[in-house]
Amino acid sequence: MQAILLVDSESRRISTIEIAELKRFDIYIISDLKELLSIKYHEEPVIILESFLKSEYGISEIILYKELIGLNYIFITNNDVLFKEISRYGKVFSFDISKINYSMIISAINDDNEAAIPFTVEPENKFVKLAKIVLENPGITDDTIKGMSEAILKISEYNSSLYSRVNELENYIKVLESLNQNKASQLSYLSSLVDTMLQQTIKVNDALSQYSFLCQKEVYCKVAMDSFEHHPKIIYFKEYGDFLHLNTFIFTLAETLKRQYDFPVKVLWVMDKNNPLRQKYIPDYYTIFSDGVFQKTLVHVSDYMCTTGGYAEILHSICENQSGIEYLIVLDTKLVDDTILRVIDVLRFDLCRNSSKIKEYGLLDSRTIVNNVQNRELSWNHYYEYASLNEKDRFLFLANRPVINRIIQLALSEFD
Repeated sequence: MQAILLVDSESRRISTIEIAELKRFDIYIISDLKELLSIKYHEEPVIILESFLKSEYGISEIILYKELIGLNYIFITNNDVLFKEISRYGKVFSFDISKINYSMIISAINDDNEAAIPFTVEPENKFVKLAKIVLENPGITDDTIKGMSEAILKISEYNSSLYSRVNELENYIKVLESLNQNKASQLSYLSSLVDTMLQQTIKVNDALSQYSFLCQKEVYCKVAMDSFEHHPKIIYFKEYGDFLHLNTFIFTLAETLKRQYDFPVKVLWVMDKNNPLRQKYIPDYYTIFSDGVFQKTLVHVSDYMCTTGGYAEILHSICENQSGIEYLIVLDTKLVDDTILRVIDVLRFDLCRNSSKIKEYGLLDSRTIVNNVQNRELSWNHYYEYASLNEKDRFLFLANRPVINRIIQLALSEFD
């Protein structure tokens, strides 16, 4: 295409543009600059008429698309004020847009000003014409009539200068309004960016406050057991990955110590507060404490307890051992790669579902319980014969698994 011509609604009203003729000569017609975003632009001249420049957002859009696409503008206007303002963005030609045609467009493209049509001057009114006739006619000698004629011409000249000044100021006001609108749009955009930045800053500050609160809470602290003279013997399990049949494993161990060895036992399951999916599957026989908030009475009467979040005060209450328990089984499924206790005399096992991950996690093989590894003593498996047994036989079957026997054997020997 030779060029692109912007013909907005106002340009259609004012000018006598023959759209069909221009299209025949390969002039691409658009009604809005944003249409250029959807076509391939190869630096063809983009011709802008005066009526668009005077519109509310005209100059703003000129500047915007100059920055976005790098448009090669040609402006057509007879307005001196507009000329001064827009000449920095492209070439300017002084044509009367009401009479624009193909030859004018080609002249503008080729920097040819010969086709320029001067702006039409409005015809003189009848009083000015009569005054000129009186002054130019030597036969009229009446001084009063001549004086009145001279006054009419002076008034007409003065009025013309006033009208010219008014038109100039009106055009200048429109330019300033357009520029002001552009600045207002930029200010609005920058204000929205500031608002967005403020909102993001508030969110970041809130997140940092939450992290600060969490990091300062007991949820990440280690509980020192040295101050509890008669604390129970602790069997500690730290989970790495989702250990299979975890609830059955812990229940079997605790109930075996109770029923077969007649030891008072409590279980404390410590998990993260922000793990609602796991909390959903806590067995009904557990007493659940949220974020470490508890009643001492419930701690004394509950054998199975779970705390989400904080745990220090619950551990303190259990380790005061007013209930006289022999063993405390701690199940730690928190995502923190560390234990929650600072104590020497604890029997610790790691629970790792996949045996191939033992070295990767840096675990001690002799104290790591895995899932479904045949001929391994420390393995808790899926037992297919379990489903065919009755309730009593099921417990006896699980209680006699090698891993349960090994844990109890170590518990009885290491705490002696």
